[in-house]
Amino acid sequence: RAQRYIQSIGFNNANNRTQLVDAHGTTQDNSWYSPATKQLTFGDGGVDDAEDSDIIMHEYGHSTHDNQVPGWGSHKEGRAMGEGFGDYLAASLRADKSFQRECVGSWDGVSYSNAPEPCLRRLDSTKHWPEDRENQEHADGELWSASLWQIWNVVGKEKADKIILESHFYVAPNGTFADASNAIIQADQNLYGGANKSVLKSILVARGFIESSGTLKVVLKEAGSGNPVRGRIEISGQDEAAEIGGDTGVAEFSLIPGTYTIKITSFGYITGAEQTVTVEEDQTTTLELELEAAPRFTVTGSVKSAGTGEALSARILIVGTPLDPVQTAGDAGTFSIELPQGTYTLKALAFGYRTGTLADVVVAEDMEVEFSLQDLPPVLLVDDDEGKTHETFFQAALAETDHDVWNMKTSGAINGDNLLGYATVVWFTGSDYQSTLTATDQTLLKQYLESGGRLFITGQELAYALKGKPFLSEVLGAEFVADSAGSKVVQEAEGLEFSIEGGDGANNQQYPDVVKPAGDGSEAFLQYKDTEGHAALKVERGAGRIVYFAFGFEGISTAEHRTQMMKSVMDYLKPSLAERVARLVTFDEVRREAPASESGRWMSVIERYEGLMARELEHASEAERGSIRGLLSIGEASKFRDLKAVLQSR
Repeated sequence: RAQRYIQSIGFNNANNRTQLVDAHGTTQDNSWYSPATKQLTFGDGGVDDAEDSDIIMHEYGHSTHDNQVPGWGSHKEGRAMGEGFGDYLAASLRADKSFQRECVGSWDGVSYSNAPEPCLRRLDSTKHWPEDRENQEHADGELWSASLWQIWNVVGKEKADKIILESHFYVAPNGTFADASNAIIQADQNLYGGANKSVLKSILVARGFIESSGTLKVVLKEAGSGNPVRGRIEISGQDEAAEIGGDTGVAEFSLIPGTYTIKITSFGYITGAEQTVTVEEDQTTTLELELEAAPRFTVTGSVKSAGTGEALSARILIVGTPLDPVQTAGDAGTFSIELPQGTYTLKALAFGYRTGTLADVVVAEDMEVEFSLQDLPPVLLVDDDEGKTHETFFQAALAETDHDVWNMKTSGAINGDNLLGYATVVWFTGSDYQSTLTATDQTLLKQYLESGGRLFITGQELAYALKGKPFLSEVLGAEFVADSAGSKVVQEAEGLEFSIEGGDGANNQQYPDVVKPAGDGSEAFLQYKDTEGHAALKVERGAGRIVYFAFGFEGISTAEHRTQMMKSVMDYLKPSLAERVARLVTFDEVRREAPASESGRWMSVIERYEGLMARELEHASEAERGSIRGLLSIGEASKFRDLKAVLQSR
């Protein structure tokens, strides 16, 4: 009956398929839809669930969602919307009957509820997003079902059902409440020319999913030519600036109605005065600007070692601009860049050396600059938390360890050659679940570990974001178990116990992952208290070594415990000088297996890394020198003559 109705209102592509059902699939008081088998399973605990049409239709709602959007619910809000839609569908399909319309599962509920109207859930919740969020998909699903039910009561059954089913096609599997709310408005536009926009929007705004809005349209052109210009716009009251593409020079922004101050900057153009614009509800305000080109000047420079004065091969980054990095010329360590008038931050990246930074470089004429780079510290801290400030927890815990910091948000993706020079890398992702370890990041870290690198990686959404991907099991040695641990207390086998909420920590551990070891060389390190779930792993594979926290280190509730854990991790990961020298052999193995086009790059890496190790050998103890002499007498290691020369010089 449900499928006949869905087709009768115009949908031949919403779960139009045979539906497998097991009416007595479990003795538990539970029922479910399986995306893997496409089957509905009903439980016999309490009231047999398959006796209640609401329970049947709720699970059929999951099946319909999955058919319309395969993989639906990869975001927590999406899973809540799946529960809410199931309840809505159940109510809508029987709403021509007046019996307890807002009560879902009234027959099922008699086995566990003493209420006058026993229900599994209701459709008349007054919850508001986000303050009434419980981070439990059935509870949060009541936010969505109540909103859909409001729409049903205002626009009518058939129209509401059509708009809601149509909207599913416009939402990605990882869609949020806001995404789905905007999809409902778009579906009304496509089906009814936007006739219901006002009421739909008012319901969704009142629930807190989206905001009342108008549109600001910005058009950037070059003065004289009229060509489109790429730019960056800062809008008062907005957290971040936004980009305006150079292909069209046009961008549109949805804003809460009101008056805004607008500042436009564009690389290569003179920044004009701030503009004031007023945005009205459901109206488009257009701002057209013509930008004057700025004069250009030549910046020449050199990169040298602070210790020896030798010229260094380096990449020069012009931070915050669309310009590609500039490579120094040959062995001379010199470069030349043409820049528009303005103030810049320049960075020099050279293998085996600390990144050099020249801030507030005022370019108003042709000029020269010089970088003097210090030797590399043993540890690199990679800040990959999407602009949050969690780095403070790591830096405090690493206070006794010399280290560099690379901020992925402000400095962009780190270059592989520079990463390879560090003995140990600490990489944290905070609460990010959308861009957690890009494909490029994964390739970079895999290469780093295969070369003998040491990695401490931590983030509460890493396993969730990477589940099913080879990197999680093959590189991090982990298998995803659950999205949220049942405990916020973590234990070490030796007896250390600490909390990952409260105290002076980041208090951001809403969904700490649960993992288990995967493959050889992976073993449990930390456990969630009173559960079987693993919170951290230690992994040794080949020459690489990893400590993986399935929660965010920044969430540890006291500075004392953060310092203790960081010391424990660093002691485990820290390589000896002989192990670091041995990476040369691994580098050479990678070079031989790499494509011919990469051979030159790896030769350069090996040459520069050998120079780095040679400098350290000059200050090594006799015991360290002895172990390295033995290493350099074996096989491929015997080719590293610079190291042998240092050993023979003393």
